[in-house]
Amino acid sequence: MSLHAPVVLPGGPAAPRVAGRRGRRRARHLPAAWPLVLTGPLVTLASVVLAGRTGPMTAVLLALVATGAVSVVLCRDPARRAERALVFSAVMWAAMPATRMSGGTPLQLMMVGGAGLTLAVLLGRGTVKGSPWVGAVLALFAVMLASTAASHDQGAGFRLLLTVIAVLPALSLPGALDARGRRTVVASLVALGVVQGVVAAVEPTLFPEHLWVPAQRGADGLPVPLLNELLGNGVERSQGTLGHPLPLGLVLVASVALTVRGMPGLRWGVRLVLLVPLFAGLVAAGARASFLLAVVVVVVFGGRRTTVERVYLAVAAAALGGVALSAATPPSLGDTAESGSVTHRLGALTAAQELLARQDLVHVLFGNGFGSIGRMFDEGLLQDDGLRAIDNQFVSVLVQGGLAAVVLFSAVVVASVAAAPPTLRPALVSCVASLFLFDVLAWPAVAFVIFLLMGLATTRAADDGAVPVPSSGPPADPPSTGPAVHRSPHRLGGVE
Repeated sequence: MSLHAPVVLPGGPAAPRVAGRRGRRRARHLPAAWPLVLTGPLVTLASVVLAGRTGPMTAVLLALVATGAVSVVLCRDPARRAERALVFSAVMWAAMPATRMSGGTPLQLMMVGGAGLTLAVLLGRGTVKGSPWVGAVLALFAVMLASTAASHDQGAGFRLLLTVIAVLPALSLPGALDARGRRTVVASLVALGVVQGVVAAVEPTLFPEHLWVPAQRGADGLPVPLLNELLGNGVERSQGTLGHPLPLGLVLVASVALTVRGMPGLRWGVRLVLLVPLFAGLVAAGARASFLLAVVVVVVFGGRRTTVERVYLAVAAAALGGVALSAATPPSLGDTAESGSVTHRLGALTAAQELLARQDLVHVLFGNGFGSIGRMFDEGLLQDDGLRAIDNQFVSVLVQGGLAAVVLFSAVVVASVAAAPPTLRPALVSCVASLFLFDVLAWPAVAFVIFLLMGLATTRAADDGAVPVPSSGPPADPPSTGPAVHRSPHRLGGVE
């Protein structure tokens, strides 16, 4: 048989060269849509230049949403529509901290843009098969909607709707992506993280106070400096365009994990170039836990194979790093209310016990509503260390939706990690670890990132395994009797 003969499938004529394992491998190596990938860095840089000028930045957001909607509507391929909608949505949510800014125009524009991009994908030609866990997330929000409707917390329904608009598209649309689309989405997340890292690294010099809004305010409404314990000397923690160092840390550590494992075939020289601004951003953000988590990701998953020795080395590196960071932390900056220390997060677990012990059965099972966290602080059921934030997403879900919501949320998280391919699992595990660091669902940008990774983890590429089998034709050539060629699955490339 000639080496250049066309591939003939059983019962059919010659198939295209993309058929079979070799064709699927070639499809996975199709280049990402780089003009789309660069959208995130360009809009983020525009946000930096226009920081503090809400009107011009709102015009940039309007142009972004309009361009994305038109490009989605005019596209007939479901995979390309989903690809564009997801990238434009991720860039839009991260463009500015609209949830913490006065004036609702940018936030309303984001909500309309997120819903519009999703509808444009769903109403186009072709079918969109979402994650199998979309139903569980809908049930989760149904529980929270019922408890929110029964409460009297002002603005709770609007915040719940905002979270739904940010989360559901991220979980639903990845099922429509083909291999190229998944590569583009992952590359876009990495590009967004890298530019956020660059902005964070230069932020203490160019913007010594903050970009858009202060990270925290006192009881009098005035900004309270959030000092960087890693850099010292009174330097404030960077927050990029996300409005707070904690969401910035999650985006950066997820980008570190995707850089290390999420883009197979990328040369290690390129990976190192990308990792430099990501780690610089983590230091500038003062995100100690995220920094250690990123170190663990690099040590454990940086090689071709994850071995027990690498795990031991990562644990040792994290322990030594923790000791070094503790030793380098000035005692004057160790207050819990300012630094968000381990003590405050351990207090969240104590608060969970108080919620289960002191509430009636209905509120234990179904929660108090999406806007009830402030009320629970006033009633003394949560931490009393002066910081009015739970900093634990599972305890926040317990407050808002009760045990029913906790079970649903935990099931989606566990199922996503279990289903994740090796290329995505490090990033997803990093994000799950961040659920114990702060209230993720309070920040639409990072909520979108986490549920997007969950959607990618629980679905597969729309063209995965799509080998055409015609109904008629000459018989296939007999199988080769030559030696078997074993290929490592790590060389297939792309996001599985």
